[in-house]
Amino acid sequence: MKTSSSKFWRSLSFILIVINVGILILLLNQSSPIFKLRHPHEGGPGKFIVEKLKLNTEQIDQFEILKKSHQKSMRDLNQEGKYLREVYFSGLKSNHVNHPSDSVLNLILENQKQKEQVTFNHFREVKNICNETQKIKFDTILNEILAQLKSFAPPPPPQR
Repeated sequence: MKTSSSKFWRSLSFILIVINVGILILLLNQSSPIFKLRHPHEGGPGKFIVEKLKLNTEQIDQFEILKKSHQKSMRDLNQEGKYLREVYFSGLKSNHVNHPSDSVLNLILENQKQKEQVTFNHFREVKNICNETQKIKFDTILNEILAQLKSFAPPPPPQR
């Protein structure tokens, strides 16, 4: 009995090792289909825009400046929005549930409005660095660009 039981456990161990090695290879291979599903355009929305619009070197330099400015503005607004939501929902932590302040809610709404305005202005500036042919192409891929942005948005924080 010991030998058949021993063979079973050795076989099971071997199978588990093969599965683990396969998973590691898949995860380390960034060109795998799994990564393409999550991020169909490697390099993010910026690379997608550069490639689709066929920006020249000067335009790419201008685009990088616009992109960095947009990212900084969005980081700042996201940080402010996170703080405002923490303030808004902090009332739930006490035993006396207070109705959240309308003023804080209005600040959250204003923050979201600013994010949309910053993104709109960013894309208007990107379109302005394009030539006439690129502007037409920009109009046709705008929805794809917005979908790219959504897919590269930071994931929600883990639930505890």
